[in-house]
Amino acid sequence: MEWHRTRTDEVIWAIIAEEDGRCLGHIGLYKIDQRSRTAELGIMIGDRSAWGHGIGYQASLFALRHAFMQENLNRISLTVIPTNERAIRLYRRLGFIEEGRLRQVLYRDGQYLDLIAMGLLKSEFVDEE
Repeated sequence: MEWHRTRTDEVIWAIIAEEDGRCLGHIGLYKIDQRSRTAELGIMIGDRSAWGHGIGYQASLFALRHAFMQENLNRISLTVIPTNERAIRLYRRLGFIEEGRLRQVLYRDGQYLDLIAMGLLKSEFVDEE
């Protein structure tokens, strides 16, 4: 986390449990390009007991609000493994659109994996709160 804090093209937040202060994971905007007004979104909730409670959705809304309102970005992109159906449902709920597939771009556990590329434009972002 400390290394990321020194970067000028990233904003990263820890996701902390309100009840006991545990770190559940993190979310961030990476490769922020102010000239093109773009960034990449990344989220990881490592504490599996926190899955399925809307924490990823709330953290993502927070990061997207920051991206579009504070950073004045126009486009947020991300990639996701096709088998990560939970994440794909989250991204679609947030308004991300599938833009394509990067074939065999990731090598994990002895096999090549595709990645789905998704994007969200500021004009498409619907803030539900």
